[in-house]
Amino acid sequence: MTISEDFRELMEHYNLPERLRAGDFVLFDYEKEILKKNIDDFYEMIERDCSVSLEDFTYFMDFLQIFMDTEGDAGEILSYACIKSNKLRSGMERISRIAHYESILDKAEAAMREGRSRKDPELDRWIEELKYYYEGTDWKADFAADERGELPADLKRGVLSEDGIYNVLEWYGELEEQ
Repeated sequence: MTISEDFRELMEHYNLPERLRAGDFVLFDYEKEILKKNIDDFYEMIERDCSVSLEDFTYFMDFLQIFMDTEGDAGEILSYACIKSNKLRSGMERISRIAHYESILDKAEAAMREGRSRKDPELDRWIEELKYYYEGTDWKADFAADERGELPADLKRGVLSEDGIYNVLEWYGELEEQ
């Protein structure tokens, strides 16, 4: 069963769209828990697979839009979904950032293996970016997230190794200016 089928079943069973649109919407505690569980499942699916069908995503956003157009208990569910959404966005930004710097690390290593010098502007730019990342707070936060097991298992993460960036920076420092 897909997430959208779960949501549709839930919405139809509890007649939620009509109750929400009526404006006198009050959720029972068990309904709040079911909705929160479905929200959790939806975000877990995105975090695990890093993908979700357009149909599922559209249905979920329509579902949240109903809550945004109402008052009362709906605000609690919307707030819950927003918190989950912000957490997901943060995680996706982290994955994107790690992939970006991983790519730069690979390019810099390949360029130095090819014998490019410190005068090479492209290599110099990559090294500066890696240095900025490594010396800033993002690398430490990304490293800690990796240690806590918060990153996908299949994410290439040499950039987070204790010596990955450090060794490239040292190697660059040892290159002769030609």
